[in-house]
Amino acid sequence: MSTQINLPQLSDALDGIVKLPPAPSNPPTPTDFVNARQLKEDVWTTFKNEQIASAQDVLRTEKYCADIFYAADNEAVVPPWFQPAVEQALAPIRQNLQRCSRIAAITYNLTLGGDGLLRRFQVVPFADGSDPREGLPQLLTSRAVEELQGPQATEYFRGYYPDVQVPQSVPERKKQIRLAIGCRLP
Repeated sequence: MSTQINLPQLSDALDGIVKLPPAPSNPPTPTDFVNARQLKEDVWTTFKNEQIASAQDVLRTEKYCADIFYAADNEAVVPPWFQPAVEQALAPIRQNLQRCSRIAAITYNLTLGGDGLLRRFQVVPFADGSDPREGLPQLLTSRAVEELQGPQATEYFRGYYPDVQVPQSVPERKKQIRLAIGCRLP
């Protein structure tokens, strides 16, 4: 629901000359927009022809008319079901982008053909698309994989192979992690 739009505060000189419309609905209706447009014309006429309305009055009615228009337009354009429908439609696209990002990082690392010391590896997202850099050391070189402690190797292994039982051997976990990130060297 949109914010309630208040009628503009006009100068006292317009009392009895320009009639304010009823307060607009929330959200504004087409009738509210027509009323705002009429008020805008009335204030403009008294400014231009009779020089009773002030420039401030003109500005306030212009803003009021625009506020009514945009509030009514937003209500018409974005129905309540729209955002969830868009999110649902974008979910598979986001998953594909995560997969593509993962594949691109692995492929880049494989093309380096080295240990990542000359040109550092790209960070490979976990299988679920999450970023492994949160709370774990970055694996930008083969040396970084070698320096992983047992619990860190376990976390990386679980991130890259969520449906596979964790090997008991730390060297085996590191071997699988190197494969997962596209590192060719032991």
